[in-house]
Amino acid sequence: DKRTSSDQYGYFAITNTNLVKSIGLVKVSSNGYYNAFKTFIPVAGKETFIRIPLQAKKLTGQIAASAGGKLVIEEKASLSLNESSVVNASNNSAFDGQIQVNATSFHNKPAGVLPGDGRGANSEGYLKTLQFYGALAVNLSSDNGTALQIAPGKTAFIQIPVTETLLSSAPSTIDLWYFNESKGLWMQEGTATRNGNVYEATVSH
Repeated sequence: DKRTSSDQYGYFAITNTNLVKSIGLVKVSSNGYYNAFKTFIPVAGKETFIRIPLQAKKLTGQIAASAGGKLVIEEKASLSLNESSVVNASNNSAFDGQIQVNATSFHNKPAGVLPGDGRGANSEGYLKTLQFYGALAVNLSSDNGTALQIAPGKTAFIQIPVTETLLSSAPSTIDLWYFNESKGLWMQEGTATRNGNVYEATVSH
């Protein structure tokens, strides 16, 4: 791994590094924004120019951990948590306070703002180019900023609006994918079912 900081204009350079032949990955962190990830195919001995858009975090609302509940993110995007289903991310210890939810729906944003480069590894390990129908970014934390996550063996229910330009062609069921931050690829896990102009799914993280 190599680390650097951008200048005041957002420009940065990373040199003399060894990368996997098929995948290079850049992670960008900045206060007040979701972590951004850009995957690319490196070329030995040549420069690769990439542009990485950042998405500002938005405090969507709160859910009481002990009671659970549903939170509308924007338009028809939503997150529903069951009671006592969230734990501290660092050690899986029980959490019983107010869950701070930062969430954004990407259904009407260009696919280029999503992490990665549009490639994913399916359940058999084969690389695929993905069709983007909609996505959610969700961060859970405590009042003091401690990272939270869904407890092992527990699930959450999400609703993801379908990208408007694809409503006429969106299938009734699609594969569900999440972004693996260490591999720089989307990973297939589960399915989502269309209900009108949203996809609905039960997820474990």
